[in-house]
Amino acid sequence: MPKFSLSFETKIMTSEEIQQLIIEWGDVRYLPDYFHRHPEEMHKLVEIVFSESHSSNWRAAWLLDKINEKDPIQVHEFIPPIIDFAYSTENGSKLRHLLKIISLHEIPREQAGKLFDYAFSVFTNPNYAIAIRVHAMQILFEISEMEYELKPELISLIENELEIHPSPGIKSRGTKLLRKLCKQTNR
Repeated sequence: MPKFSLSFETKIMTSEEIQQLIIEWGDVRYLPDYFHRHPEEMHKLVEIVFSESHSSNWRAAWLLDKINEKDPIQVHEFIPPIIDFAYSTENGSKLRHLLKIISLHEIPREQAGKLFDYAFSVFTNPNYAIAIRVHAMQILFEISEMEYELKPELISLIENELEIHPSPGIKSRGTKLLRKLCKQTNR
């Protein structure tokens, strides 16, 4: 029986209890259901994601990603601060999950310009992990859906990256996005 099972059933957990579950990792599988039952407590998880106080806090980003997969509405209100935090985190594991989450949500128009520049720099930087670069590419595509004039530039950018850094992940997503972009621009 999980150590925190009573907490999940009977009371609101403290940030410290949530952090401890994330650190111990064993009972973390119960947290998505906890946050589903207590959506008003999501801010505690997001605060842990934004904290650099513990090396295992990347797991909070993983957990946020899993919650987003089940119920994106639960995460939607946190997209603006998630975008802001993504610019500053140096934790590649967190960044991978955060960019994935961002790519699956509507991007706030007021953040689109800066986010485009950031995603551009991440996508074209071979020092980032492939998964991070793929999510950055998806974000670029999502922003081009809002700003049509960016599509030709994005086509050139993806074609260039496919030529220079043709990893399987970049090729797979890049080819799919290129098909869509070319169809949209009649190219």
